[in-house]
Amino acid sequence: MIPCADRVVSMLAAGAPAAPLPLIVGGAVALLFLFLSLRAGRRQRLIDNVPTSKTSGVFIGLVELTGSAESPEPLTSYLAEVPCVYYRWSVEEHWSRTVTEHYTDSKGKRRTRTRRKSGWRTVADGDRQQPFYLKDDCGIVLVRPAGAKIEADTVFREHCTRGDRLYYAKGPAHSVSHSDHRRRFTERAIPLHAPLYVMGKARQRQDVVAPEIAADADAPVFLISTRSEQQITTGLATQYWVFGVLGALAVAAGALIAARMVAGAASAANRTSPRASPSPAVTSACGGWAGSGWRITAWSTCGRWSRRRGRTWTCSFAGGRT
Repeated sequence: MIPCADRVVSMLAAGAPAAPLPLIVGGAVALLFLFLSLRAGRRQRLIDNVPTSKTSGVFIGLVELTGSAESPEPLTSYLAEVPCVYYRWSVEEHWSRTVTEHYTDSKGKRRTRTRRKSGWRTVADGDRQQPFYLKDDCGIVLVRPAGAKIEADTVFREHCTRGDRLYYAKGPAHSVSHSDHRRRFTERAIPLHAPLYVMGKARQRQDVVAPEIAADADAPVFLISTRSEQQITTGLATQYWVFGVLGALAVAAGALIAARMVAGAASAANRTSPRASPSPAVTSACGGWAGSGWRITAWSTCGRWSRRRGRTWTCSFAGGRT
């Protein structure tokens, strides 16, 4: 058992009031953010470590490629009507209404208030995709996008009212309840000849002796993106740190709320005693958990930087030296 947990158990054994729910909620949220942070970091390291191949040198297994999207018979996107190999579109309609609420104020009196609620609701959407060729300066390779995570460009985004031709030309004839008769049309696509980044599992084609990139249950990632490799890794690094910080804040917030609840319960049990301060056990637990998370994050980052620079770093967090 970790030292901070020993302190919490000792506090509970001594008869101090306990407030586990905020800590449980904070810990659960922190674990979620930790999972998201580690997943982003793992994907960033994977992209950094897999070398970029040429289409003429694709081997069976996980590969990373860059090139342009090509097709002899491209699709035509629904809204923008551009030649492409993939598109996804949606039509959203704005609604608003006045609602009446009954509530109890701080003095225990029943009161009524009205307020305005509004939002967007999807009234129509769709998508299409097709196998395409990824072309670079050495040749082409077939890509089957089914099952991939696709990051496409926004090729169409427009707002309109019922008087505009687009409102019914590309949208449904019916309206949602409490409609304001305003619609938002959005479409994302991979246009023909668009530069692409592809990471996925290469396998042997069934029709000819050549490789193809397709979904595979054993592949750690299957990504098709119009962003560059640098943009992708920068985004993953940002997610890694943001989720890590949010996880630490979730633990701290849960511990603070629990400490206040413990102090309030102790004060209510003994009115004559001075106001209780936040529980040192809860505070130390927060510090221990946050510190452990920081050590894991820092060690992981240090190791990644060490590998990228081609040398080994020794990290000693206890002594504060690197």
